[in-house]
Amino acid sequence: MPQFEAERIRPEVHHRSLEEFISIGMTLREKKDNISWDYGDLAIEVTNSLGTKYLKEFCKGVGIPVESIRRYRDVSKAYPNKEFRESVKALSWSHFRVVAAQLDREQLLIRAHDESWSVEKLAEMTRTRKQKEQQLVDDGLPVPPKPELYFCPGCRHWYILSAEECPSEGKCPELSK
Repeated sequence: MPQFEAERIRPEVHHRSLEEFISIGMTLREKKDNISWDYGDLAIEVTNSLGTKYLKEFCKGVGIPVESIRRYRDVSKAYPNKEFRESVKALSWSHFRVVAAQLDREQLLIRAHDESWSVEKLAEMTRTRKQKEQQLVDDGLPVPPKPELYFCPGCRHWYILSAEECPSEGKCPELSK
């Protein structure tokens, strides 16, 4: 009599080693990644052949949310070179998704491949890089104070300092109406 439900359904489960489970899991991950690419490539083909308006009908027909298909499509668009995809096959589809919007995405993926980065590591490295690029540079020079602004409701322009800067000296014909 089986002790666990899993033994009743799949008695061979408890006779595999961890390495075998990992191997099976990796095969499944690869299948999932291939499906993501296939859906993305197919969505590109649908929109190129029939137009964007048919993408929703396509999604409904295959039973996959529009957001998912759009994500697959956008990642496939970012990497049209299937040879490049194959060259870093050890990376998951999610690696590609994480850096799809980056201009140097292929270089990032090559580095992730060469250094065996997880998806999380790749995302963190990209995030950290963005933060460093966006930091303000202090050149040591003083920053002048922000000037006062004046809005002239007559001519509807902004002027620095005061109403005297307005060409009509604050006496716009629009104000006298």
